[in-house]
Amino acid sequence: CITKSTVLNRPLFWSQASLKRKNFRHKDEEAISDYIARWISNQIGREAGVVVNREVQPRRGKRTDILVEAWSHSSEGESRKEIPLSVTIEVKGCWNSEIKTGARKQLLEDYLRPFSRTHGIFLVAWFHSPGHSSIASNQSSELKYGSVYQATEALSEYVEIAEEVGFRIEPFILDCRLQ
Repeated sequence: CITKSTVLNRPLFWSQASLKRKNFRHKDEEAISDYIARWISNQIGREAGVVVNREVQPRRGKRTDILVEAWSHSSEGESRKEIPLSVTIEVKGCWNSEIKTGARKQLLEDYLRPFSRTHGIFLVAWFHSPGHSSIASNQSSELKYGSVYQATEALSEYVEIAEEVGFRIEPFILDCRLQ
């Protein structure tokens, strides 16, 4: 499973303008979501009965970034009962202006509550690399903190505000900084 200390292949989240490794630009949220969905699928795999879906349209005009589904088996007397389990993952880049409100407005209100889902992950890809001269100057961050720990604390506060009884949303910072 993904843990907060998981280090993924960071170079896959960056594009470079030339072979001289100058003018790095982060990839968009779609590319990040694609990579995360592939990673989860490869790490957990179909053998475990897990299905990883991208861009699921639970209702017209709304698309979840990643929906992970599995089935748990429980025994009740002589019959087995399959219990559906799901986790909705909402992916944001650190530049997204909805970082402070997305856990509630998008994840909880659009993707969890209307479909009787109870668990979600609010994942922010954090590219904030102050002092790195090869980053395009027009790139900004809504999580302008000097450390992953500080960014995680801020994101945890945003998610805590969004949580309600009966729902569980986990904050997750994906560290994509240039080294």
